[in-house]
Amino acid sequence: PGRQVLPGNCMYGQLTAKGANQHMVLGQAFRATYVERYQLISDVSQVWLRSTNLQRTINSVQSNIAGMFPFNYAQPLAAIPAV
Repeated sequence: PGRQVLPGNCMYGQLTAKGANQHMVLGQAFRATYVERYQLISDVSQVWLRSTNLQRTINSVQSNIAGMFPFNYAQPLAAIPAV
């Protein structure tokens, strides 16, 4: 009683730290290909981002774009505003 059905410390559908790191690595691979190798993208303003309204997919996009366009902020990632 009082426990989730599955063991762990995250809610259903929540992006874990491991998942966020995997998206960060994927973003770095995108940067190596599309920004550095082929020079198809020069900055983040040339990228269109889409996500569903679920927190997990929003966090996935945030981690991916942070890997693709690294920044030097001391603050954690903030939510990307919806259009």
